[in-house]
Amino acid sequence: MLDLIDRTFSALNAQLVPYCHWKSNFSLAYGLSGGGDLDLLVKQESVPQVVTTLSRLGFKEAIPAYGSRTPGVAHHYGLDGASGRLVHVHLFSQVITGESLVKSHCLPLETMLLEDTVIIEHVRVPSPPAELVSFIVRTYIKYGSLLDLMKLLKSSAEVRGELQWLLKRAELSDALELLRQYLPTFDPALFLTCFDALSQPRTNGKRIVLAFRVRRILRKYARFSALTWILVYFQLALDVARARLFGKTLRKSLKGGSRIIAFVGADGTGKSTLAEACRSWLGESFGLRLIHAGKPPASLLTLPIRLILPAARLLWPRLHVAQIEKDSALDSSGQPKMAASGIGSMLYGFRAAALAWDRWRLLRRAVRRAVRGEIILCDRYPSQAVGTMDGPRLLAQEASRGVIASIYGWLSRLELRLYGEIPSPDIVLRLSASIETAKARNRMRAESDQDQDTYLERRHDRSQEWLKPGTAHVLDIDTEQPLQRTILSVKEAIWASI
Repeated sequence: MLDLIDRTFSALNAQLVPYCHWKSNFSLAYGLSGGGDLDLLVKQESVPQVVTTLSRLGFKEAIPAYGSRTPGVAHHYGLDGASGRLVHVHLFSQVITGESLVKSHCLPLETMLLEDTVIIEHVRVPSPPAELVSFIVRTYIKYGSLLDLMKLLKSSAEVRGELQWLLKRAELSDALELLRQYLPTFDPALFLTCFDALSQPRTNGKRIVLAFRVRRILRKYARFSALTWILVYFQLALDVARARLFGKTLRKSLKGGSRIIAFVGADGTGKSTLAEACRSWLGESFGLRLIHAGKPPASLLTLPIRLILPAARLLWPRLHVAQIEKDSALDSSGQPKMAASGIGSMLYGFRAAALAWDRWRLLRRAVRRAVRGEIILCDRYPSQAVGTMDGPRLLAQEASRGVIASIYGWLSRLELRLYGEIPSPDIVLRLSASIETAKARNRMRAESDQDQDTYLERRHDRSQEWLKPGTAHVLDIDTEQPLQRTILSVKEAIWASI
């Protein structure tokens, strides 16, 4: 059992909250280890207390990215600090069940499931007869859905396994008594027939026929009329098609909170490695996009400039980035001292302005996606400090004269304006490592020579000068520690701030 899950159930038990883990207890151990979601049913009046408890334990509410929200159902996610895994609590205040994509029925079984509970691994679960009734009714509702039927046909053995597990713990006569009490319209003879069909292999055809009889009996508990059901599925299909067409997320999004998370720091501090680790971690549950703000894709406007610059470097070797940064060393006033002279400098000015444009364009689009609920992870992020890594590269020479100097000055002002208009990220993870560690990591990625080490030292010296006013959280992460410990530190920092 994960530590966070242990603390969650300990808190609910200590507060005497009327709850139960109401379904899929056949695989409860898998859920307690963080492998699946935890389906908790609580009384309606206890929901605020449970939500408060979850919030104190670090859980955050998430909402589906498509379709309408289901009343009486909520999703809460928490970070287990020891393992770095996300724990999903699927919170119910009503027995909302049915089809996988559309919860089609609301059954009057809350009292049955909550009234007589037993303890498994200090988790309250329904009494075996109550869970048996719920399991058979829920399963046959699914057999009446074409989409769920395709899944059930592949998992018939698993369905029989769960049924046999329940039978070892429940008396069928007790289940029938609960059925008469809480679902009086459900004929006990039909229930026994459904039970027999589930317990035997190769009875899928019979199960489908029985499913339509069950759904007809339960139609008073259906959440939608036939026409509304069709419209709900049509809207769902429309939402999915729109998401596919426009690249929108189909996963959940966190309710409120920050959306744009940036990894900044010198070369060799682990930006790409940690961004990828967080993509795998958060991307399992939430809509997420990983972008490289240091190397944005070219636009139609800037593509010609990007194509021309490699050829220009053959004529002007000083246009290489390493040489430019060497030439742009700080003067006594702390400003880059690059001279705005010559065709080479003008071409470099166009390239720097084009890079600023592409970064501005990429991150403006990222903000729009974040507003729609996606989490945006940024490998590197532009700074407004002139001469720093991913910051403005040009410095206007106001006293200079001539056409080239004028063009260069205009490009410098354009670059500064673009960097100033780039939206601030919500969370910045400012990574740091010693220069010796950075050099060692750089050598592991590519061949390194003395010039590259010197270039790395210059970038390393100014890496902590990253500046973007308006950033809500700037968190310093030491990446000297082992990778797994660093990843856990990053996860904890993000989850606490998001």
